[in-house]
Amino acid sequence: MFASQDNQLDTLTLSIGRQRDLSLRMNEELELQGELLEELDGDVERTGLRLGRASGQLERVRRGVNEHGEWAGGGRRRKGGQAAVEWPRA
Repeated sequence: MFASQDNQLDTLTLSIGRQRDLSLRMNEELELQGELLEELDGDVERTGLRLGRASGQLERVRRGVNEHGEWAGGGRRRKGGQAAVEWPRA
């Protein structure tokens, strides 16, 4: 009777140990994924800022074309050689 209980306890102890190891590995994976999500969040934020700047630049081009007529492609000049839009320098 005691031998049977000892075997059951041994089996239970092994099972609990495996569950603990699995839980530790899952925790490590979740921490890594959390770090990756934080990095992605920063990348998305920076991309949003860049898109906002680009949108502002396009809006300035649109206004310039509306105010000054045709915008000559391939550069920042309109008819007569005057600058239609000044692009910010990077």
